[in-house]
Amino acid sequence: MAVDVSDIYKFGVLLFEMIVNPQLRDEIKQGESDFVGYIKMQLPNNLQAVINEDIKLQRESMVNQAKAAINLALMCTDQSSGHQPNLKYIFDNVTRLLSNHKMHDTEEGR
Repeated sequence: MAVDVSDIYKFGVLLFEMIVNPQLRDEIKQGESDFVGYIKMQLPNNLQAVINEDIKLQRESMVNQAKAAINLALMCTDQSSGHQPNLKYIFDNVTRLLSNHKMHDTEEGR
């Protein structure tokens, strides 16, 4: 099954939307590229400005998972020729993030 690079890009945007402050998306009304561009300008020095407040209030492991997801989103939205990850890479990373999340929940008795 062939995957269009625009689908990978849109998946990256979806990851960003799940992790960043909802107010940020509302403030940047110009469109996807401005939203992604703003996030890229904030990273890595101003990560705290972009991460959703609910995530910041969680344990350290959740913040680290958010950082890993942001890195994956950055790769997916990289429009440089040949730099976007393939589906296997994306699947493996999302699976690893979910496994880590479940592991931490189990350790904490949730």
